[in-house]
Amino acid sequence: MKLVSSRRLTGPNLLWSRVGAVIDVQFDSGDCMDTFVVEWRAQVHGMLTALGWGAEQTCERRYSNGVSLAISAPVDCLYAATDVNEWAFEAAAAKIGRSEFDDFECAAARLTELVRGERNPRLLDVIDGAERHRVPWLRDDDSVSLGYGRYSRSWPVTDIPVPEAVDWNSVAAIPVGLVTGTNGKTTCVRLAAAILQAAGLQVGLSSTDWIATAGEIVERGDFSGPGGARTVLRSDRVDAAVLETARGGMLRRGLAVRRADAAVITNVAADHLGEFGVETVEQLLDVKWIVTQACDRHSRLVLNADDASLAARGRDAPFNIVWFSLDPGHPLLEEAAQKCTVESGMVVLYQNHTRYELLPVVEIPVTLGGTAVHNISNVLAAVGLTGAMGAAPGVMAGGLAAMSNQDNPGRCNQFVVNGARVMVDFAHNPHGVSAFLDIARHAPGMRQLLVIGQAGDRRDEDIRELAQAAAAIPLNRVIVKELNQYARGRRHGETAAILREEFVHRGIEPERISVVENEIDAVRAAIDWTQPGDLLMLLIHEDRDGVLAYLQTLSGVG
Repeated sequence: MKLVSSRRLTGPNLLWSRVGAVIDVQFDSGDCMDTFVVEWRAQVHGMLTALGWGAEQTCERRYSNGVSLAISAPVDCLYAATDVNEWAFEAAAAKIGRSEFDDFECAAARLTELVRGERNPRLLDVIDGAERHRVPWLRDDDSVSLGYGRYSRSWPVTDIPVPEAVDWNSVAAIPVGLVTGTNGKTTCVRLAAAILQAAGLQVGLSSTDWIATAGEIVERGDFSGPGGARTVLRSDRVDAAVLETARGGMLRRGLAVRRADAAVITNVAADHLGEFGVETVEQLLDVKWIVTQACDRHSRLVLNADDASLAARGRDAPFNIVWFSLDPGHPLLEEAAQKCTVESGMVVLYQNHTRYELLPVVEIPVTLGGTAVHNISNVLAAVGLTGAMGAAPGVMAGGLAAMSNQDNPGRCNQFVVNGARVMVDFAHNPHGVSAFLDIARHAPGMRQLLVIGQAGDRRDEDIRELAQAAAAIPLNRVIVKELNQYARGRRHGETAAILREEFVHRGIEPERISVVENEIDAVRAAIDWTQPGDLLMLLIHEDRDGVLAYLQTLSGVG
């Protein structure tokens, strides 16, 4: 058996809604998982009792070759909790193997000192005060904050006020929306922010690409986890927040917030399977479903009725659901009081059965005149989310029409270079690639070229499925790019070779496939090949800004 991960759980998560610590243990074929888990449970409960944490609990989540084992812990002692859990692993493994391990009394003394050094009674007091006053709170290694956005106050963890010194009337919540799903999250976040800005709100957003507050990008990078959410929610420039809530952050740490006004799940499809014991699409749905832990009886859960797994899970779910679908006749929409759809080319929102026409699909730039069907779905998700956050239907059209493709970099961006149409997208899994390439069916070129690559942490079958999805349309040329920044344990050339092999298997002649060392060279090779009337489809992951700047220069777009 092998300890493969140990981490803190700082918010509601896949195992439960508690904070604490979790370890992931992987087993070889000869190991007995049941025996180990029983022994781990005995060891950890003994140590919890010795630490005075006898009221804390344990839970487990099993998968094909491993198990996640969690303990709850006081919120001010989560680092110590990880040490407790790691000790319990070592003790249980040693017990089963009949080998020596730390004397229990010595280990208890060491862990007691860790707990004593980490304890912060003032933190527990102010959190208790926040719960009593129904004020949201956030905590990380450096700071604790009460309230959100313009109604928030923050203090260093070493200088937290006593509850009696807090002006509880000055700290409060702001509207918060969570966005998760396999594909479309970032576009949905940006659309929602545009709608809320049109409603006159100062919006904060966190996403895969950046953090922005009041329309200004304040930091670039992947901030789709709890850290990005906390940064937005602590900004005094913000009076509404839309937070991209990605799979990785929820699995590693859990949700940043304990309550949201609305949460949307755009779709669920195969991606990142095999990580953290998530092996199937159904288990991936469980991960996305974590956002429902932030939904109470006043919140709205916005779900895609066109996604079969979401439709099945949501049909009987105990939440206030806003359904959205491209099909106005979808059975789940028939009786729904809250829904978003497209009727005769018009985006339509229903609130409490009252119908509001927003604007024609073709007038929304991100839909590319209605050809980007997946972005029409993202529009419906953003409408449902912002409606649940309090945006009036009358302002939504302005927000949707105001967001251009240049405001959504890396997502269905279009250029004309040397008379050829060039499209750029971030799609990186079969579901996303299929949605992106579907545009080619609406706008065929004389010849069609694809630039494609994949990260090395995907399974072989996942890499092949990506090529299968891409080969579903006629391709005159394929350029497979190396993703050296995302090799993630694979040998150089290994991932590209799998892609190339699958394209050949799918009927594309080897001479029409080339492998290029990096992304920008792949794009240059595509441009060199092109003729007027061609359609170039570029899947870009490593150097989006560089590629976009290069294409802007060639096309004369400022």
